[in-house]
Amino acid sequence: MFGEDAITARTCQRWFVKFCLGDLSLKDELRSERSSDVHYEVPCCMIGKDPKLISSEVGFKLGIHQTTALDHIKRLNFVSKLCVLCQ
Repeated sequence: MFGEDAITARTCQRWFVKFCLGDLSLKDELRSERSSDVHYEVPCCMIGKDPKLISSEVGFKLGIHQTTALDHIKRLNFVSKLCVLCQ
């Protein structure tokens, strides 16, 4: 579908990740203007359990934006090596 009623490519990408993670809702998520309240240890614990997690999955599971999740991951000094996050 094209035109003004069509969704953007980015919306399609977000929905794809949500669908793959089992969330079949198309409703808009509430957004706050404040910074996230994710504790430092939470992403570290998640990645420790599953080093193949990607930032969009971490963000979805924590209810934060993917770039915020990526910022947390970087602050924890994780880097991606062959699709596995390592410290």
